[in-house]
Amino acid sequence: MYELRIKKRVEKILTNPKALSKKNASALSRRIEALRENPRPHDSEQLKGSQNRFRLTHGEYRVLYEIDEKAKDPLFF
Repeated sequence: MYELRIKKRVEKILTNPKALSKKNASALSRRIEALRENPRPHDSEQLKGSQNRFRLTHGEYRVLYEIDEKAKDPLFF
């Protein structure tokens, strides 16, 4: 299982009702939490030019993250 490291900037966006609707914030939070079990879900895309950076999409929103295999944790930015 992976440990999540989420930057304060991301936490702020997920909890700010002006930035995201409650429905979208909840859905994105669930997608992020699911990365603990599977950091490379079938709908994630590896970013070009990088070995360990990925992107998830949810509607018009993008979640960018990096996986540290040695530490076993994704970092969201």
